[in-house]
Amino acid sequence: ILSVDANGYVTVLMTVGQSTLKYLVGYVGSEKSLVIPADVDAFYKYAFYRLEGLERIIIPAGAGAEGIGANAFVNCGLPHLIFEDSSIPTAWGTGWNSDGCPVALGYDGEEHTYTFNTDGGTAISPIVSDGIITLPTPSKSGMVFAGWYLSSDLSGDKLADSYYSSVNVTLYAKWVNEGEVIPDGTSEETAFEI
Repeated sequence: ILSVDANGYVTVLMTVGQSTLKYLVGYVGSEKSLVIPADVDAFYKYAFYRLEGLERIIIPAGAGAEGIGANAFVNCGLPHLIFEDSSIPTAWGTGWNSDGCPVALGYDGEEHTYTFNTDGGTAISPIVSDGIITLPTPSKSGMVFAGWYLSSDLSGDKLADSYYSSVNVTLYAKWVNEGEVIPDGTSEETAFEI
């Protein structure tokens, strides 16, 4: 049974062995931020194919636990895939994120305060949100911004371009001198924006 709900989610009920599963097969709405219905058992292949305006897809705990079809998120503008669960469903296996969409785990849907310590760079006001799709980029005279970190000593991994926290958090800016080799192996002279 194929159906389209009031929010534009296209689902189909399929019998697999002795079970009837609800597959998400597409989306025909116009929202940029989606929350997948919690009763979706699996994602069909190409479910979000070519939906390029999407910014984020929130996947509630347990949704899609039965599996995902190939290329479910291909050519959809690299939306952020935000899971309430703390891990990817085991039935998804490998290769499900063929386009390399950014992934966040442990999303709680609550607003938190994101504070930015720019270490002498341009001031950035705190942001209160359930997550940040694109982290701000400060500037500092004679320096090149080299990313945000969770620790004041700049240890650990540099954060991705987006960040979702389940607590209030302070992010710390890392700077390198102009012309100095930055962590990706380039220098200010050879780097270029993509």
